[in-house]
Amino acid sequence: MHETSDFFLPRWRPVASAVLCAAGLLVLVSLAVPAGNAAWREVDRSVFLLLNGMLAEGGGWVTFWAWANYRPVDLLSALLLLGFLVLPGPVFRPDELRRALFGFLALVVLGLVVRQSLDEVAELLGLVGPSPSLLYEPAYRLSELVPELATKDHSKESFPGDHAAVLLTWAFYLLARGIGPGSLAALAVAFLLMLPRLVAGAHAISDVLVGGVFVATLTMGLGYCSPYHGRAAAWLAARLTPLIDWFGRNIPGLAWFSFFRVSGSE
Repeated sequence: MHETSDFFLPRWRPVASAVLCAAGLLVLVSLAVPAGNAAWREVDRSVFLLLNGMLAEGGGWVTFWAWANYRPVDLLSALLLLGFLVLPGPVFRPDELRRALFGFLALVVLGLVVRQSLDEVAELLGLVGPSPSLLYEPAYRLSELVPELATKDHSKESFPGDHAAVLLTWAFYLLARGIGPGSLAALAVAFLLMLPRLVAGAHAISDVLVGGVFVATLTMGLGYCSPYHGRAAAWLAARLTPLIDWFGRNIPGLAWFSFFRVSGSE
């Protein structure tokens, strides 16, 4: 497990903030300039035809990816992400769990602001367009191949990838706590959970590697690398700790979980 750190201290990290924000801006510029845009669109096309082309085999393979893109299944993904934040061991110690969850939720709120700002910029730069499943042929659409499932396989405006932005923010957040087996596993999980949208063609690879990375890096650069993260985590923990403790005391079985048993303010 990691040694004690200043992870939750509300302080500025100017160098890390500058690097993260610069990285996000650079990937966005790479899509905005004409030569870069043309290169990204060719990559989008090639990746889509490769991944979506796997659906040509039909059978159980198609059913698997249809279920992977079934919206209610996203709840299972959310529970997996939550597990890294509320269960001790993979990344956080028991006494850190509440602040870890609240800190991440605060970053998600900031990420919504960053994402909305990117929407405005993307419209101005002409980066918004239909998903690969509506743009390239041949396209094997899961909504047609497995019509009984309400799968997400297209979008009229697929940039940026919201799903990818949340997953990458989550993975970067855990990596910021420390590079180890747990955080590296989280990064792998993030990329695996992004695959279904890419296979279905609901998002292009640039939606992930440009749009998702932009939102995640700026959220971390402006949120985690500033006092915002530490202060928001402490503020939420101070106000919600009595309620969480009440659940732990009064609902059978919850006290087994460190999240409900150990105060996040310790």
